[in-house]
Amino acid sequence: MKVARLRAAFRASYGKLNPSEGAEVDPVKLADLFDPEDRAVRAAGCDLSAYASARLQEICASMRLEPEVAFADPEVQAVLAQFARAAPIFSAAVQAYCRSGLSEGDILLRAVEDWSLDAEAMRSALLGALGAADESFLRQTGLPARTARQLRLRERLAWRIDECVMRLRGRVATELELRPDAASSPPVLAWVWRLGRWAAPQIKDRGPCAAPA
Repeated sequence: MKVARLRAAFRASYGKLNPSEGAEVDPVKLADLFDPEDRAVRAAGCDLSAYASARLQEICASMRLEPEVAFADPEVQAVLAQFARAAPIFSAAVQAYCRSGLSEGDILLRAVEDWSLDAEAMRSALLGALGAADESFLRQTGLPARTARQLRLRERLAWRIDECVMRLRGRVATELELRPDAASSPPVLAWVWRLGRWAAPQIKDRGPCAAPA
């Protein structure tokens, strides 16, 4: 009875994942349900197999069900197998589309340091980075090219690039009062670019979900 409740809990969260129930499980769609910023996903090292096992153990604890009993159930094993199929897809997506240097704040920093606030140069470089991310994902997974465009992580990065380019194009020249180091010196006015509000550059903690630079 408790094992049936366990299955129902997973079904309510992730849909039908047991092929014996007539479910057609798409590992890409299953992987796309998860976010690397989710605390439980991060705790599992962005490994969906580890995440599913940990989630099952949590549910077992809440139901006072022995984990050994749950993990021995054929239907539970079938569900875990689906997470195992989705795990490398999710991992590849995180590595490809959540790389350091592609957050909003990091893009602003690069716009100043690398592209001299040239919106078109920034757009060209970031689209190149997006293309390289697509190649990385497809190389790691061996999936068809159209698969990459189905991913929320990829869509999120593409939107971020478009938004940052539009904001840089909309920059406005304005005067800013600057105060020299010497306290007795009068302030001076200087022309600067007003870029609006941007998120701060990310400082990677190199945790289990941190993507390589």
